[in-house]
Parts: sequence; C-alpha cells; structure tokens
Amino acid sequence: MPHQQHDPQGTPEEADKITSGFTPGALGQTISLPIPRIVHDFRLQAQLDRKIALGKSPWGERNWIGIRSGEWSATWGKGTLVPGGQDAQLLTDTKATFVDTRYLIATSDADRAAHIMVRTEGWRTGPPDVLTRLLDPVEGDKVSADEYRFRIFVKFETGDERYRWLNEAMWIGSGVRRGLEVVTCLGVVPQ
Repeated sequence: MPHQQHDPQGTPEEADKITSGFTPGALGQTISLPIPRIVHDFRLQAQLDRKIALGKSPWGERNWIGIRSGEWSATWGKGTLVPGGQDAQLLTDTKATFVDTRYLIATSDADRAAHIMVRTEGWRTGPPDVLTRLLDPVEGDKVSADEYRFRIFVKFETGDERYRWLNEAMWIGSGVRRGLEVVTCLGVVPQ
C-alpha cells in the first residue's frame, strides 16, 4: 500500500477551502493569483559510489556518497554528469533521509559544452519498514517507487549565456533509488 501523506489534488473545492480560511473580504480571500503549473522537462540517471558512513552527528546519521557519472536529457539539451559530485545525506531516527547534493552537468553542444552546477535538497520519506528495506543492499532494489516519496527541489547555476535562463527557473522533482543508481525527473514552473 502506498505511503499516505498530505496529498492535495488541486481541486476547486480545495481552493475554496483555502480562501475561505481568511476573514471575509480580506485581501488573501479576494485577490486572484495565477496558480503555478509544472511541466516535465528534465530527466537524469546517476551512478553512485558506495556510501561512506560518517557516524551519528547531532542531527542524525551522516553519509557521504560520491556521484561517479551519469547522463541527462531535457527538452533544452542533453549531456553527461561530470565525475566528482556528492550527496551529504542525513538519515534520521525514523529512517527518513535528507538529500543534499551538488554536482556538475555538461551539455553535449557541438560547438562547446556548457557546465552547469546542480544543487538538490529534499527528502526520501515513507514508512520506517519501507525505508529500512530501501537501505538494504539486497532488498533495496525490490522497493517500488510508490511505496515511499523521494522529492527534491533543484537549483541550476551557470555563467554560460546560452543557458543563463536556468539560473532563474524554479524546479522540483521526484526520484527513485536502485542500488548504486538514482533516477530523477524534474518539472519546471514556466515563467
């Protein structure tokens, strides 16, 4: 059974419930705002090094995981992951994992590659028994992506003029872990 969490559906009834929580006539109730939408725009597959366990810190179990290689594809290009990225994971007592990555991607442009820094932060959450199985080297590959949540927000940074728009775009994503590989798909909020 999929893990149950707060999962808004974006229905008109939910929108009415949100605005009805304000004092009648208040600006929060009466002003019309555009609701952001998300467009699937980017997919990445990364090969990881084995984790290095740093031990229990004041905030949880800290793991260091190198990002070895990978590839990506988007509506605006494709390319590879530059070796040397990292994930400084934090595993909580409930087995939820805070993901904090930094890595570089390179475009496969014919004239010259652009290098783009990618930073992700987010959580892998779910029932503790599912998250425990996910951490097991044998059982982890058997855990279905709908048994847990792996959600991230993403920031791109580059000085390359061809891709400068990435610096200001808003991205969110979901992921799945399979052994020493992670696949993420990202959606962008069009401007």
